[in-house]
This record gives sequence, structure tokens and C-alpha cells, in this order.
Amino acid sequence: METCADRQSEEGSRAVRHAARRPGGVAVLPARRIRSSSSNGGTSPRSSGPLDVALPRQRPAVTEGTAHGRLVGLARALMAAPDDAGAAQRLVEHAIFAAPDELVAALDVAIGEDLLGLPPWARNLLFRLACLQAPGDADLRRRAASDLRLFGPDWDAEADRLDREADAVDRHGPE
Repeated sequence: METCADRQSEEGSRAVRHAARRPGGVAVLPARRIRSSSSNGGTSPRSSGPLDVALPRQRPAVTEGTAHGRLVGLARALMAAPDDAGAAQRLVEHAIFAAPDELVAALDVAIGEDLLGLPPWARNLLFRLACLQAPGDADLRRRAASDLRLFGPDWDAEADRLDREADAVDRHGPE
């Protein structure tokens, strides 16, 4: 079982190790920090000490040399520089040839690290490609629909369509 302090330390160390690979050598440390204080029972985010709460491992293990790791690395690069056209192009180039499990693994890691860090267009693209390649996966369609609803009412019709498709897959199997 992993604690919040362990995860923060591991992520911070990983960011520093990989800083040399990034242009300019800048380490991007995780934004989430859980703090505790003995005076307020650990409820204030402005308090001082780390709160050690046992957390289950939430994201799959991703090795950098694998296809999963490459796509995850490209998603992280885009999260670090969302306006970088080169980062966007590299992510798209790799995503269009990725298997559905690679796409979902990249989404799991990116969303797990920063819920809104990956630009909506990139999230939509990765979910769309995964859904196209896995037409019989109702749960994936529901996840994609839920993700679309995070970005406002403009995507509600598409999210409703994905939910209907997921229900149809549950009833009749993939079409």
C-alpha cells in the first residue's frame, strides 16, 4: 500500500530525473499536495505537515521503453506545454497507430496526474480512437461520455450518443 507522502516523493524524484530530457531541463512537479496540521485535524489545505493516508495504486505501471510509456510520455509533454504544436503533432502521430489499451493507459495516467491537464481536444481524440478500435467496450464508451461532460454543454449531445451506444452494446453486443 502506498501513502500520499510516498507518491509525492516518487513523483518529485521522477520529475527531477526526467528534467534533463525536457527542453531547458525544467522539472514539472505534481500540483497535488495533501497537507495536514495537528491543530485542525488535517482538514486545511494550507497547513504544514504531510498527511500519510494509505492509498491503493491507482494507475497502471508504465515503463518508458514500451509503447504505453511512449504515449504516456507524449501526453505528459503536451500537458507541460499545451500550446506547443510539436508536442501536439507527436502525440497525434503516435496516437493514430496506438492500440486501444495504449490509448486508455495514456488517458489513465494523464487524468490521474492532473484531471484537466491534458487539453480537451487531445482527450477527445484519444477516447475517440480507443472507442473506434474497441466497438464492443461499453465501459470505455461510458468513460468517454463522462469525460466529455467535463467540458460543458457543447459536448452533451455527443456524450448522450455514446451512452446510448454503450446501452446498445450491453443489450445486443457490438454492431
